[in-house]
Amino acid sequence: MQEMDGGAMQYLKDSVRRKILDSAKAEFLKRGYQHGNLRRIAEEADITPGNIYRYFTNKEDLLRQILEPLYQEIRAVIEAEAVMEKTPYGAERTLIRIRSLVENFPMEMGIAIREEEGGAFKERLVETAASRLIRDMQCDPGLSRLLAATFTDALLLIFREYQGDPDRALRYIQKLIYFYFRDGSEVDLYN
Repeated sequence: MQEMDGGAMQYLKDSVRRKILDSAKAEFLKRGYQHGNLRRIAEEADITPGNIYRYFTNKEDLLRQILEPLYQEIRAVIEAEAVMEKTPYGAERTLIRIRSLVENFPMEMGIAIREEEGGAFKERLVETAASRLIRDMQCDPGLSRLLAATFTDALLLIFREYQGDPDRALRYIQKLIYFYFRDGSEVDLYN
C-alpha cells in the first residue's frame, strides 16, 4: 500500500496493519469498545498512536474492520440457499458454515457481544436478516424487522452464553437459523 505524505511516498505495511488489528482485538475484547484506548493499542502494536490514523480513519473504523469478516460470514450463512433446503445435504452445508463461524471468529464474537447495545454491527445483522425474511418468506416488512431484531439478539446471546462450549453454540445457532429461516423445520444431524 502506498500513501502520499507531504509529497513523499510512504508505504503502509500489511504487517503493521495486522499488528494494529490484533492489538485492537485484544484491547476491545478485554475492555470493550467504549473503554478501549488507542494509546494502549498503539503501545501493544509497538507503534505511535498517530500511526494508527495512517491505517484507520478513527476508532470506529478500526472496530468496523475487526468485525467486518465476522459480519460477512454471518451474512453468508443467512443468505445461503442451503439454509432453506430441507434435506440432510442442505443441513450439512449449513452446519459446516456455522462451524467455521464459531471456530474462526472467537475474538470477533467476543467483541461483538461486548459492543454496547450491538451498535452498527448489530444493526447490519438485523437488516440482513430482515431482507432475507422479506425476500424468501414474504414476511411483512415491519414484522420482518421485529423478527430480525429478535434473531440478532438471540444470536448474540448464544455467542455470549456458550463461548466456552463451541459444540453447543453450533447446535443452538443451527436451530436458531432453522427456526427463523425455515419455518422451524430442521434436519437433526445430532441423532
